[in-house]
Amino acid sequence: MDGDNIFGTDGYYLFQAEPSTPTNTSLLPFTNADFLPPNYASITSAGANGSAADTSSFQLIDDLFDPTGDDLPSGYAYRSGVMNNTEAALFNITFNLNVVPTNTYFIGIMHDNTIAADQPIALRLAGASGNSGPISLAPANNQIDYTYFQVTGLNSGDTLTLFATRGLMDGNVGVGAIFFDSIPEPSTYGLILLALALLGWQLQRQKNRSHS
Repeated sequence: MDGDNIFGTDGYYLFQAEPSTPTNTSLLPFTNADFLPPNYASITSAGANGSAADTSSFQLIDDLFDPTGDDLPSGYAYRSGVMNNTEAALFNITFNLNVVPTNTYFIGIMHDNTIAADQPIALRLAGASGNSGPISLAPANNQIDYTYFQVTGLNSGDTLTLFATRGLMDGNVGVGAIFFDSIPEPSTYGLILLALALLGWQLQRQKNRSHS
């Protein structure tokens, strides 16, 4: 999304656990989650009330803290007691845009990493700054999927709420991770290119001096 082929360059909340970590049923910060929050956004529960990980029903993913080691079971954060074909709020995402100037954010959601009965059939991101409307998802097949929302026009302090629609039996609905990526404003790109150009000029100047 931001050109580096890495999900969650700015930060992430990955609802997984090291092997043998017990299932957690508390509210955020979900003590069995690996997370590196972005410096411009934070999440709080908007209804998510539990998480689960380290069971055979979750797909394996790379261990972000040991990428050359064994893969880990993924996990998910969920809201319990959701009726079928009902939308439920999971998380609030609050932005502090005074930290990183930008005009485009990508908020990625990992889902379909566990049993199909707990997977959403639609996701929606909405707040005072806009509403994506429900995004229909492919039928769940216990193979990890990613859905990305492109967000623009935010103001500092804005909060977006992630909603998920449950499709099958009454019970839980949840997601496996939330990723954050951003694209700097054109003016920021310009400053970066200018800095690189000046660095190149300085290096070339020093090189010329060494041969004079």
